Amino acid sequence: MADALDVIGDPDDPSTWECRSGNEGCAPWNIFQAGGVTREALDYIMMNMVLDSGTRTEMVSGMLNGDLAEWGLKLPTATEGIRIALGADYRSEMLYIHPDDNWESGNGSGQGYPTVRIDGSYHVAEIYLEGLVPIVQDSRGAQDLSLELGYRASDYNLAGSHPTWKAQLSYAPIAGVKFRGGVAHAVRAPNGGELFSPQGLSIGYQDPCANDPDTGVPEATLEECVRTGVRPEQYGHIPAAPPYGNNYIFGGNPALDPESGDTLTAGIVLTPRGAPGLSATVDYYDIQMEDTISSFSPEDIIWECMESGDPLVCGLIHRDAAGTLWLTPDSYVLAINQNIGALASRGVDLNFSYLLPVDGAGILNLGLVGTYLMESSVETPFFAVDCAGYFGNSCGVPMPWWRHRFVATWETTFDTVFSLGWRFIGPSTNDDASPDPELGDPGSIEAWKASGAYELHAYSYLDLSATYDFTSGIQLTAGINNIFDIEPPLGPGLWAVDYGPGFLGMYDPWGRFIYTSMRFDF
Repeated sequence: MADALDVIGDPDDPSTWECRSGNEGCAPWNIFQAGGVTREALDYIMMNMVLDSGTRTEMVSGMLNGDLAEWGLKLPTATEGIRIALGADYRSEMLYIHPDDNWESGNGSGQGYPTVRIDGSYHVAEIYLEGLVPIVQDSRGAQDLSLELGYRASDYNLAGSHPTWKAQLSYAPIAGVKFRGGVAHAVRAPNGGELFSPQGLSIGYQDPCANDPDTGVPEATLEECVRTGVRPEQYGHIPAAPPYGNNYIFGGNPALDPESGDTLTAGIVLTPRGAPGLSATVDYYDIQMEDTISSFSPEDIIWECMESGDPLVCGLIHRDAAGTLWLTPDSYVLAINQNIGALASRGVDLNFSYLLPVDGAGILNLGLVGTYLMESSVETPFFAVDCAGYFGNSCGVPMPWWRHRFVATWETTFDTVFSLGWRFIGPSTNDDASPDPELGDPGSIEAWKASGAYELHAYSYLDLSATYDFTSGIQLTAGINNIFDIEPPLGPGLWAVDYGPGFLGMYDPWGRFIYTSMRFDF
């Protein structure tokens, strides 16, 4: 490209133009005139680049399950035996990225950075046991009292052993009423991308401890800069990098640990005898996750270190002998994936269904599934916020207090089923309106109101479908989703909005959607 742009000859006579280098095949690359780029110039600067990448999973598993009542294993107070499931599996996960020389050397214009060759893999061996133990059944005051237990031992070659378990108790004092509650501990292993995505060196932020090019003094104080690794005698003598030229390393981290979570649930199930066909469940849940995997910008890492001195954060800053973050390969901020987050979610799930006979015309089935969100919080060394009821550049996609789906299905006596659905997404507000000082920014509210991204109103979508059985084995289905053609919110100025799909598919991206299908069973 440099050869093709460095041209000699008469500026007014294109026939005299030639590359100054004289390299074979070089043709002048005229990007300064519409239509001036020739095929010869493109052939000279273009090259083939080949990258082969993918993932692979290999798994072997086996399981035994059965009812131990046949072996006489049941409690004398129960009418049913103990049921168990015993299993084991071995799983290998692999991610590979095989670049050619041009990819690996970073020769492509606009490529961004060299692509490193990766062959990363991990494996896990697991064994698990689950059991359902009826304790008391068909007794006065205890129609059913059962205990469900489970344990899984997982051994990862990269992260060690991480057990998971669950325990749930259900109690039905009388027929039609059941109470249930439980606790569980679970883990999520990091995936191949989080572990093995190529690490790369890039530039792109300012160091507040380097001398400001305009004033000649650092933006941060001596005390703040010492926390980031600056020696007192270096303060005021650290040269500034070229504009936004400080180093940072990004990418995967093979040293990641699995994320872990603890769940508490409690609820009630109602199937009253006096209302056959009626079923309702209400469940409370509380989920707490630790060691969540995330990465942070080098700017956030530096400012948090200056403010808090957190050794976990400050340990990610590596200054060279001159105190800079740009002068040598030893100077950088480590912004790769880390286990430095926590999540929490609390709420109530509601599930309701009711079967009603329609005199001489079939059965009407009413069903509602909804969630009331009480908390959706994120905690990192940089911030701790609760996003329930909010959306925005901090919280991301909307987290409405209430969401539900209601479906009314009419199973007729003339081989046709009609279904009407109502999808509801409650309102939410831009997170800058939060009273939490770590989340809100009152000074931005007027701008969000002006752009139409301050508040998202409630959205309701109605869907209609019909299924008709022509004969045995032939079925026709037709339907309309989003009958009133409601468009998703745009949310200008927000990173989490992708316009057409409407906040990463949370809202209906299609508008009115009409479909038909034919099914044949043999």
